[in-house]
Amino acid sequence: MIILDNTNKSLVISLGANVTTRQLAFTCTVVDLGAAAFTPLTNDGLSNNTGNVTISAAPPAGLYRQLKFLSIYNTDSASATVNILLADGSSTYQIFSANIASGFKLIYAQDEFAVYDTNGAKQGTGTAGATGPAGAPGTDYWLYVTNN
Repeated sequence: MIILDNTNKSLVISLGANVTTRQLAFTCTVVDLGAAAFTPLTNDGLSNNTGNVTISAAPPAGLYRQLKFLSIYNTDSASATVNILLADGSSTYQIFSANIASGFKLIYAQDEFAVYDTNGAKQGTGTAGATGPAGAPGTDYWLYVTNN
């Protein structure tokens, strides 16, 4: 769960390098929460190369802002490294980073970041590598202790 809990905290994206042809498109859905508040909000936009772009502004005083959904679509002709950052005043902290192939999407939903391919299939960590050879068998022996 990603929660912005004061008026200095916001979420931003930046790219690892300039795009080749097109900026990446994003849509972000958050909810403002308070004692008597539940207000859904959305923000849509485009990346700006390596510059920080606010995807969710800080919440108003007295409220918390919870990230519910984030989609970043790589519309560029080349892969792009996407950085999700927490901006807290003058400092930024990396929350997540991934290399997204052209036509792929980075999605944050239900407290999880995941990458989806052009067919909508969730990408995993890849297949397991080959298993190494087994070690030599050990020898058995018994140790018999008596109290004399």
